[in-house]
Amino acid sequence: LSMNSKKIHLSAAILSLLATSAVAQETFELDDIIISGGFTPIPLADTASSVSVITSEQISEAGDITLLTLLKRVPGIAVSESGGFNSVRIRGGEANHTLVLINGVAITGDGNGYQFHGISAENIEKIEILRGPQTVFYGPAASSGVINIITKDASDTDLTYASVQAGNRSGVAFSDTFSALNMKNRVSFSRTSSHRYDYSLQNGDKDGFGRSTLSLNSNGVTDGGVSFDLSIRASEEKFDYDGASAGPENVYVVSNASDGKNNENQVALTIKKHGTDRTSINEIKIQNSVFSNAQNDVVYGLTKTKITKTLLQYHHKMALDGALVNNSKNTVSFVGESYRDQNQYLNSEKRDGNAVALEYRHISKNGNLLQAGLRHDKSTQFSDATTWKLGYVIALNQKQTSINLNAGTGVVNPTYLERFGGYGYYTGGQNLLPEKNSSISIGLHHKIAQNRSLFGITAFQDQLTNEIVFKGANTINENGKSTRNGLETELQTNISDWAKFTLNHTFLVARNSDKSLEIRRPRHTLNTSTDLNAPFSSGKFTIRTTTVVGNWDNYTDGTGIKKLPDYTLLDFSFSRKILEDINFVAEINNLFDKNHKETWGYNVRGRSAVIKLAKSW
Repeated sequence: LSMNSKKIHLSAAILSLLATSAVAQETFELDDIIISGGFTPIPLADTASSVSVITSEQISEAGDITLLTLLKRVPGIAVSESGGFNSVRIRGGEANHTLVLINGVAITGDGNGYQFHGISAENIEKIEILRGPQTVFYGPAASSGVINIITKDASDTDLTYASVQAGNRSGVAFSDTFSALNMKNRVSFSRTSSHRYDYSLQNGDKDGFGRSTLSLNSNGVTDGGVSFDLSIRASEEKFDYDGASAGPENVYVVSNASDGKNNENQVALTIKKHGTDRTSINEIKIQNSVFSNAQNDVVYGLTKTKITKTLLQYHHKMALDGALVNNSKNTVSFVGESYRDQNQYLNSEKRDGNAVALEYRHISKNGNLLQAGLRHDKSTQFSDATTWKLGYVIALNQKQTSINLNAGTGVVNPTYLERFGGYGYYTGGQNLLPEKNSSISIGLHHKIAQNRSLFGITAFQDQLTNEIVFKGANTINENGKSTRNGLETELQTNISDWAKFTLNHTFLVARNSDKSLEIRRPRHTLNTSTDLNAPFSSGKFTIRTTTVVGNWDNYTDGTGIKKLPDYTLLDFSFSRKILEDINFVAEINNLFDKNHKETWGYNVRGRSAVIKLAKSW
């Protein structure tokens, strides 16, 4: 690190440590946070998986309302932006090894991972990040983990919400609830856009994005006790980007008027009915998701993609101890699925599949948890796949301390680009095998001083077999195992009744099967956040730092990988309530290191500033 970077990071830590040590009023109660850590919801404190949750409170106090900024601060996640595109990797996996859900519906993409840059964080209730293989519960593509985005629904206490943001990223958002046809409904709209920015190093054309999203969530209960939830979402995004052509770094980016368009449409219906004695519950899910993309690349010409995913799922959950199913400590779930994944531009590629899965959960009297899952997929295009997951939580000291043991496997089917090529250059490889990830982790979590602080540390090892790589214009399955070994450390502490400090650090060593380093997987990522509710002000000051050390990327001239410069970013925000339930947020991102690099050859957005006003009533 440079001397200036060290000073920046050190200053944020000193600010947190200088706060007084009075007894904090706030405690951390993980039992209050319910997540979808399997086929049915579970308290965060009882899950064996490594999970992070971004709450609606954290979102409302952030000035930058795009989701990508929030994800960069989560342990185990590495984000890299390059020329209008971004990749989000969990524990060193590829971007397409992470499954992204919105209200339980899988968002389809072009095989390179979901593009987060324009998606608004407004109207979101919480974001769950589950690290490690989750194929048993969510199907193929959840090999490295799951990002589950849950929006506010009609039961939210804020009946009406509106916000406006201005600055380097601008946006508006609105949501309202109403009753109709014996249903509670919430309709939401958001519009997010960025100021145009030159991604090249040549003073070329400026690029940006704009995304609009409209959604409807409805829920109700019939006289017969059948509950249902309906979710409809439509999103349209137009974006500019810059392609690349091998050469010196300062001319690597082809800075011309390349542009693209993404359309997303999702519909999901969930129907639930308890058994007569309420010791069981039956659930049916029907989901359909359509993603279409068109890009006018100045290097490779026009490309188009249109992918449709359809899911029909039946879920039966039963209490084995005779208790009400929602209160039972001993349950089993059976799931049957039928699904299709189809690319309309390759009509012969209809990826039909069926799956059956079982999950068993048991919570003992002393708080120990056992979670076991097994899944078998049968596909028309790929060989059968059996995946499993086993988690065990050992509760100690009246649940003040827990040891989490977790192991499992996940699979990822080849993308359409990997199999059939595209962009006028790649020819693909039609005989590719699915990639398979095997993972094991052990974690320790401890509450300190009447729950004023939380400390957690998790060690993990993932091994990827049949890794798909590009060799020239072709794609192949590599022999051997690609490994990802790492350590995730988290600390949250209420230093006083007006100061809170959080820290997370990710250590990762990701290697290919030939032991060479995987690119764009930083060795060290350190995030800190200091929240100060100053006695002289009713507002909250937040100072955040992000330090990245030991990141490598392919150099632009084709000579191999080269280490990127280390960097430390400093963000500052202020939020407070003004007038009647109006929340004001001002934020400055990247105060000092505005020329940092996440990939070779591309500029990243430098310093940015936003202000936001939001009202709930």
